[in-house]
Amino acid sequence: MPLHLLVLTARLDALPLAWFSGRRVPAQRQGGPAQRGRVPPGGNNSRFGAVLLVMRVRTLIAAFWLLLVGPTGFAAEAPFGGKSSVRFAEKLWQALQGRGLVGEGAIHSRPYRGQHPHGAVLDTIEGKLIVAGRGGVVIVKRNYGGEGVSVSKVANNPDRWLKAVTVMFRRESGYDPENRDWFWAKYAPDGRLEKNANGVWLAGRVAKGSPKGCIACHRSARGNDLVFNNDRHR
Repeated sequence: MPLHLLVLTARLDALPLAWFSGRRVPAQRQGGPAQRGRVPPGGNNSRFGAVLLVMRVRTLIAAFWLLLVGPTGFAAEAPFGGKSSVRFAEKLWQALQGRGLVGEGAIHSRPYRGQHPHGAVLDTIEGKLIVAGRGGVVIVKRNYGGEGVSVSKVANNPDRWLKAVTVMFRRESGYDPENRDWFWAKYAPDGRLEKNANGVWLAGRVAKGSPKGCIACHRSARGNDLVFNNDRHR
């Protein structure tokens, strides 16, 4: 919970119970100066009611926080294309560059024939990667196309035919549990994030809930891990 909400709940606990009453305290006749404030009329009943009020306010604050971040603690923004997803996608690309998996001089695997919605020719690399201080499985798929493209031409000159780089990175538990916590992103060859037809950045839980798109397609993979090449990530 943010610091300002924690401070607010702490201050609620510290409120004098007398503040929840409507009666002034009479000046003390003996033992000290006059006291000004409020005391609960009715003794213990008013004190109990004041405690209940504080508890209710704290419950409302907690409920408000859950509405903002959701039960897992991830910001309640759109499934993909939001600010946090875009920021993470930028860090992901930087980490991929650091490992030589994308960009100039990147490591390549053996190309093979692809199909829609990816390129006519593909190459795929899988491994481990640390992004923002946390390690996870990463799958990098380079998508090649263009008139006259072929497996042999891509093998000889991959940069000429590269059209896009699509990435799956397995994030921390709770990110998207029903979809194995995969983060999806699509980049142009130079690392710029791409958008869909509606102008939404392709980063995050891409097309979650849609009958088409990354998640819907990969949910048909055997092994229930959303990966077609193997079943190692269940």
